[in-house]
Amino acid sequence: MKTPAQISAAPYRLDESEDILGVVRTLIDGTRPGILATLDGKGFPRMRWMSSLACGEFPNLYTLTASTSRKIDHLRDHPRVTWMFFNIDLSLVVTLIGRADVLEDRKALAHVWNHVTDKQHAYFLRNCTNGPSTAVIRTRIERVECTTPENYMHFDVPPSEVIGKARALKQMKARSRRHE
Repeated sequence: MKTPAQISAAPYRLDESEDILGVVRTLIDGTRPGILATLDGKGFPRMRWMSSLACGEFPNLYTLTASTSRKIDHLRDHPRVTWMFFNIDLSLVVTLIGRADVLEDRKALAHVWNHVTDKQHAYFLRNCTNGPSTAVIRTRIERVECTTPENYMHFDVPPSEVIGKARALKQMKARSRRHE
Protein backbone atom coordinates (compact mmCIF):
# COMPACT_ATOMS: atom_id res chain seq x y z
CA MET A 1 0.00 0.00 0.00
CA LYS A 2 1.30 3.45 -0.92
CA THR A 3 1.79 6.13 1.70
CA PRO A 4 0.11 9.55 1.25
CA ALA A 5 3.53 11.02 0.33
CA GLN A 6 3.99 8.42 -2.44
CA ILE A 7 0.51 9.02 -3.79
CA SER A 8 0.90 12.81 -3.86
CA ALA A 9 4.21 12.41 -5.68
CA ALA A 10 2.45 10.60 -8.53
CA PRO A 11 3.05 12.35 -11.84
CA TYR A 12 0.25 14.64 -12.88
CA ARG A 13 -0.24 14.86 -16.63
CA LEU A 14 -2.33 17.79 -17.78
CA ASP A 15 -3.05 16.24 -21.17
CA GLU A 16 -4.73 13.29 -19.43
CA SER A 17 -6.85 15.41 -17.15
CA GLU A 18 -9.54 17.17 -19.16
CA ASP A 19 -12.04 16.00 -16.56
CA ILE A 20 -10.15 17.75 -13.74
CA LEU A 21 -9.67 20.95 -15.77
CA GLY A 22 -13.39 20.87 -16.54
CA VAL A 23 -14.22 20.64 -12.85
CA VAL A 24 -11.75 23.45 -12.05
CA ARG A 25 -13.38 25.70 -14.64
CA THR A 26 -16.83 24.83 -13.31
CA LEU A 27 -15.87 25.59 -9.72
CA ILE A 28 -14.51 29.04 -10.56
CA ASP A 29 -17.10 30.06 -13.15
CA GLY A 30 -18.69 32.71 -10.91
CA THR A 31 -21.93 30.85 -10.24
CA ARG A 32 -20.96 29.48 -6.83
CA PRO A 33 -19.44 31.16 -3.79
CA GLY A 34 -15.80 30.98 -2.84
CA ILE A 35 -13.93 31.64 0.36
CA LEU A 36 -11.64 34.68 0.34
CA ALA A 37 -8.77 34.78 2.84
CA THR A 38 -7.02 38.04 3.70
CA LEU A 39 -4.72 39.16 6.51
CA ASP A 40 -5.98 41.71 9.01
CA GLY A 41 -3.94 44.58 10.47
CA LYS A 42 -2.51 42.30 13.18
CA GLY A 43 -1.47 39.61 10.69
CA PHE A 44 -4.32 37.20 11.50
CA PRO A 45 -6.02 35.36 8.62
CA ARG A 46 -9.64 36.35 7.98
CA MET A 47 -11.94 34.30 5.77
CA ARG A 48 -15.37 34.99 4.39
CA TRP A 49 -17.81 33.66 1.82
CA MET A 50 -17.98 35.74 -1.33
CA SER A 51 -20.70 35.05 -3.85
CA SER A 52 -20.86 38.06 -6.15
CA LEU A 53 -18.10 36.80 -8.43
CA ALA A 54 -17.11 37.38 -12.04
CA CYS A 55 -14.52 34.98 -13.43
CA GLY A 56 -14.91 35.42 -17.19
CA GLU A 57 -11.60 37.28 -17.48
CA PHE A 58 -9.46 34.66 -15.77
CA PRO A 59 -6.71 34.94 -14.49
CA ASN A 60 -8.45 38.02 -13.10
CA LEU A 61 -11.20 37.20 -10.64
CA TYR A 62 -13.57 39.95 -9.56
CA THR A 63 -15.95 40.30 -6.63
CA LEU A 64 -18.10 43.10 -5.26
CA THR A 65 -18.21 44.28 -1.67
CA ALA A 66 -19.06 47.32 0.41
CA SER A 67 -16.33 49.94 0.12
CA THR A 68 -16.42 50.26 3.92
CA SER A 69 -15.88 46.56 4.61
CA ARG A 70 -12.93 45.47 6.75
CA LYS A 71 -11.55 43.35 3.91
CA ILE A 72 -10.89 46.53 1.92
CA ASP A 73 -8.57 47.78 4.69
CA HIS A 74 -6.95 44.33 4.86
CA LEU A 75 -6.25 44.36 1.13
CA ARG A 76 -4.74 47.82 1.17
CA ASP A 77 -2.29 46.71 3.87
CA HIS A 78 -1.72 43.13 2.63
CA PRO A 79 -2.69 42.54 -1.03
CA ARG A 80 -1.76 38.82 -1.09
CA VAL A 81 -4.93 36.68 -0.96
CA THR A 82 -6.12 33.12 -1.28
CA TRP A 83 -9.44 31.94 -2.67
CA MET A 84 -10.88 28.46 -2.09
CA PHE A 85 -13.57 26.67 -4.07
CA PHE A 86 -14.73 23.06 -3.77
CA ASN A 87 -17.26 20.78 -5.34
CA ILE A 88 -20.31 19.51 -3.50
CA ASP A 89 -18.85 16.13 -2.55
CA LEU A 90 -15.52 17.71 -1.51
CA SER A 91 -13.61 15.45 -3.88
CA LEU A 92 -11.78 18.43 -5.40
CA VAL A 93 -10.61 21.61 -3.69
CA VAL A 94 -9.30 24.43 -5.88
CA THR A 95 -7.11 27.10 -4.29
CA LEU A 96 -6.33 30.29 -6.19
CA ILE A 97 -3.42 32.38 -4.94
CA GLY A 98 -2.76 35.90 -6.08
CA ARG A 99 -2.58 39.60 -5.45
CA ALA A 100 -5.71 41.73 -5.02
CA ASP A 101 -6.38 45.39 -5.49
CA VAL A 102 -9.43 47.56 -4.87
CA LEU A 103 -11.18 49.39 -7.70
CA GLU A 104 -13.78 52.05 -6.93
CA ASP A 105 -14.21 53.86 -10.23
CA ARG A 106 -17.65 53.74 -11.89
CA LYS A 107 -16.38 52.10 -15.07
CA ALA A 108 -14.92 49.13 -13.16
CA LEU A 109 -18.06 48.83 -11.02
CA ALA A 110 -20.35 48.81 -14.04
CA HIS A 111 -18.16 46.32 -15.89
CA VAL A 112 -18.06 43.85 -13.00
CA TRP A 113 -21.74 44.34 -12.07
CA ASN A 114 -22.71 43.35 -15.61
CA HIS A 115 -20.66 40.14 -15.37
CA VAL A 116 -21.73 39.00 -11.89
CA THR A 117 -24.30 36.22 -12.13
CA ASP A 118 -25.25 35.92 -8.44
CA LYS A 119 -26.49 39.40 -7.53
CA GLN A 120 -29.09 38.12 -5.05
CA HIS A 121 -26.38 37.49 -2.45
CA ALA A 122 -24.86 40.98 -2.66
CA TYR A 123 -26.14 41.66 0.88
CA PHE A 124 -23.93 44.70 1.36
CA LEU A 125 -26.19 46.61 -1.06
CA ARG A 126 -28.98 46.64 1.55
CA ASN A 127 -26.91 48.95 3.75
CA CYS A 128 -26.21 51.64 1.14
CA THR A 129 -28.15 54.51 2.75
CA ASN A 130 -26.05 57.32 1.25
CA GLY A 131 -26.02 56.02 -2.30
CA PRO A 132 -23.91 53.24 -3.72
CA SER A 133 -20.77 52.51 -1.77
CA THR A 134 -19.53 49.50 -3.66
CA ALA A 135 -15.99 48.44 -4.42
CA VAL A 136 -14.54 45.85 -6.74
CA ILE A 137 -11.89 43.47 -5.53
CA ARG A 138 -9.78 42.33 -8.46
CA THR A 139 -7.53 39.37 -7.82
CA ARG A 140 -4.81 38.57 -10.31
CA ILE A 141 -4.42 34.81 -9.99
CA GLU A 142 -0.78 33.72 -10.00
CA ARG A 143 -1.16 30.10 -8.93
CA VAL A 144 -3.85 27.41 -9.11
CA GLU A 145 -3.57 24.48 -6.71
CA CYS A 146 -5.84 21.45 -6.74
CA THR A 147 -6.28 18.92 -3.97
CA THR A 148 -8.18 15.66 -4.04
CA PRO A 149 -8.49 14.84 -0.32
CA GLU A 150 -9.78 11.31 -0.83
CA ASN A 151 -6.62 10.08 -2.56
CA TYR A 152 -4.10 12.53 -1.06
CA MET A 153 -3.21 14.21 -4.34
CA HIS A 154 -2.06 17.80 -4.51
CA PHE A 155 -0.96 19.39 -7.76
CA ASP A 156 -0.64 22.75 -9.47
CA VAL A 157 -2.41 23.62 -12.69
CA PRO A 158 -0.77 26.43 -14.67
CA PRO A 159 -3.19 29.39 -14.88
CA SER A 160 -2.47 29.48 -18.63
CA GLU A 161 -4.05 26.01 -18.97
CA VAL A 162 -7.23 27.18 -17.26
CA ILE A 163 -7.25 30.30 -19.45
CA GLY A 164 -6.56 28.47 -22.70
CA LYS A 165 -9.28 25.90 -22.22
CA ALA A 166 -11.78 28.51 -21.02
CA ARG A 167 -11.09 30.76 -24.03
CA ALA A 168 -11.45 27.85 -26.43
CA LEU A 169 -14.79 26.92 -24.86
CA LYS A 170 -16.00 30.54 -25.01
CA GLN A 171 -15.03 30.81 -28.71
CA MET A 172 -16.78 27.54 -29.49
CA LYS A 173 -20.00 28.75 -27.78
CA ALA A 174 -19.84 32.06 -29.68
CA ARG A 175 -19.46 30.23 -32.99
CA SER A 176 -22.41 27.95 -32.25
CA ARG A 177 -24.59 30.98 -31.36
CA ARG A 178 -23.71 32.63 -34.68
CA HIS A 179 -24.78 29.51 -36.58
CA GLU A 180 -28.17 29.23 -34.83
